Amino acid sequence: MEAWEKFSRWIIGSFAGVIALAIGLIVIFDPYHNIPFSPPLERNFMDNNQRYMFPALARDKEFNSAIFGTSTVRLLRPEKLNGGFDTRFALLALDAGTPWEQTKIGALFLKHHTAPDVILYGVDLNWCQPANSEQPQTARPFPPWMYDENPWNDLKYLLNGKSLEVATRQLRYYFGLDITRYDDDGYEYFLPPDADYDLAKARANIYGQPTPKPIPTASQTKSSGKSSLRFPSHGLFEAFLKTVPAETEIIIVYPPHHASYYAQKISQFDACKSQFTALTKSVRPDALVLDFMLNSRLTRADENYWDRIHYNLSVADDIVGMIIEANRTGLSPNPEIMIIR
Repeated sequence: MEAWEKFSRWIIGSFAGVIALAIGLIVIFDPYHNIPFSPPLERNFMDNNQRYMFPALARDKEFNSAIFGTSTVRLLRPEKLNGGFDTRFALLALDAGTPWEQTKIGALFLKHHTAPDVILYGVDLNWCQPANSEQPQTARPFPPWMYDENPWNDLKYLLNGKSLEVATRQLRYYFGLDITRYDDDGYEYFLPPDADYDLAKARANIYGQPTPKPIPTASQTKSSGKSSLRFPSHGLFEAFLKTVPAETEIIIVYPPHHASYYAQKISQFDACKSQFTALTKSVRPDALVLDFMLNSRLTRADENYWDRIHYNLSVADDIVGMIIEANRTGLSPNPEIMIIR
């Protein structure tokens, strides 16, 4: 009986020790940068879910400009935009981010940056879903408790295996055994290595088959003008835009989807762009609206794309250059971009 009691105490003590160690790791390494009493260590982004990692980035005072949207603008490198605008951009675009999720992180950024320099917003197919097809969230977990101003209520959500896993990654990073998931400005090259690019596979992703299908020319591609389409998510952006300070520069970018995909949904996309632009201009007449979502030489070139919406890094760098030039001159640098006034 005495031996059993000793063994029971040992089991309970060991279990308590493991729990204490786990809690200590979470508190010390602060996996999501939101524990108010965590020691002031240098921390990195060690989880792949931007919805958990980016609230800390949205609060970071080191940045005074931001990029919002989805993965269709995630290759726009902040370090290249910074020089063209004389500011520091945080890349807060969310993979497959719904309009609701995008405006939640946008609102958090504005709470902690009362006079940002530039807001650059990528508006793609996720903003162009007609009535009754909009979902507030994706299958990816979204933590609303990270987006309020009370860090103490986060604690009850952090004592779990996922937080311990991310804290352990941070520990491994300190010993050179792991890598950060994102740069300190939120950038990540998320596509496969260029050496793995296969045009036939890319075409299969674009067309649904390894050989290309005919694409109408730009002159043949005309919208049927379905103005009856309505996009309820646009109201979320209007509410967000009204909270942006008047002195903050607003840039709207319609990213370049592949011309074949654009042609399939041209009426929907053109109606969406028209309504979104009109809404933006009604609130901020000075906004710069740049349209790459066109049937152009850029969007017709299969080799520029990995799939129907994701272009390669070289194209992304060209887009950054065109954004900077259009902002500087107020003119379209080339036919791949249209400035909507």
